[in-house]
Amino acid sequence: MVVVDRPELRRQEAFAYLGERIDELGGAFRTAGDLGTTREDLQAVASRTEYVSLDEAGLTAAVARGLRGCIEACARMRGLSELDGLRIAIQGCGGIGGAVARELATAGAKLMVSDIDDARAAALAADVKGEVVDPSEILAAAVDVLAPCAVGGVIGEDTAERISAWAICGAANNIVASRAAGEALRHNRILFVPDMIASAGAIVLGVCRDYEGLDPEPMIAALGDTAYTVMQDAERSGRTPQAMAEERARARIAAG
Repeated sequence: MVVVDRPELRRQEAFAYLGERIDELGGAFRTAGDLGTTREDLQAVASRTEYVSLDEAGLTAAVARGLRGCIEACARMRGLSELDGLRIAIQGCGGIGGAVARELATAGAKLMVSDIDDARAAALAADVKGEVVDPSEILAAAVDVLAPCAVGGVIGEDTAERISAWAICGAANNIVASRAAGEALRHNRILFVPDMIASAGAIVLGVCRDYEGLDPEPMIAALGDTAYTVMQDAERSGRTPQAMAEERARARIAAG
């Protein structure tokens, strides 16, 4: 779901109206914050419906835990047993990027962070004892793992050729902009975890907690194993991880 920003948008009224429309669906659709939304936006939605999560800290932490498991899967693919000392570049220092940085810092990773908001990047770098990198340089930074956690579609064909990292695993939506870019990563032997796996922690938390009443932690912990399986299958088949993940998803939907 997207609310299109424009100069004449009356945000509070718009998000309250959105809450009314969501409420009419009776729980068949639930939502939470994402890129561009504020807590005030979500509170306006919540004024008209119960089917919205205001638990930003819980959801972003769930994404971070799942993403850590997926980066650990990348390390396993390279024969590494831990993240301690691994160099990781994080693009985006917002709610999710910040949670990811703090989670990876606890694992001993050496972090580079970047954001178009200089102050936000500096604050996060100080918090995780990391290094600030200019936004124009972060995607090509000399690191082990690149973790895009801001806008989507950041890895195009040209960008794929400039990447120094041996793995890409981030929480942004649709990290790879095209199938051709995905093929370029495969050709350059750069591991990639599709975002439908890497950033699934929040969805798992929300579904388990709000729909099923289940403990989400085993499922969040399993995301790393899923990522590892998908990357192995891609390597054996000569296809991209994105293609393997989509095939796996379609099979599970059909079975359901």
